[in-house]
Amino acid sequence: MQNQKYIPVDCGFYDNLEAFATTQKIIEINYLDTDYDKIINQTIKVKDLETKNGEEFMIFEETKNSESNSEKIKIRLDRLINIDGIEVPKNGESCIL
Repeated sequence: MQNQKYIPVDCGFYDNLEAFATTQKIIEINYLDTDYDKIINQTIKVKDLETKNGEEFMIFEETKNSESNSEKIKIRLDRLINIDGIEVPKNGESCIL
């Protein structure tokens, strides 16, 4: 189900994601796997946000790995369920300009 149409997250919530990327705060997230049928829970640091082809993505690293060999993971923002205990609003107004 990887070809599912992108649903933007709320633009105001996007500001929270930018703050997490800036502060490098360790947070917990829950998100759906690529088939949208399994919930994944991870403790992470948000590294960056990007927009590609009208879709918004978060790039993060798991904190259980050492910084030297940690793998960056990229997920589409509409797969997020909650981040740092805050439910992710769906059907928001996109921040894409």
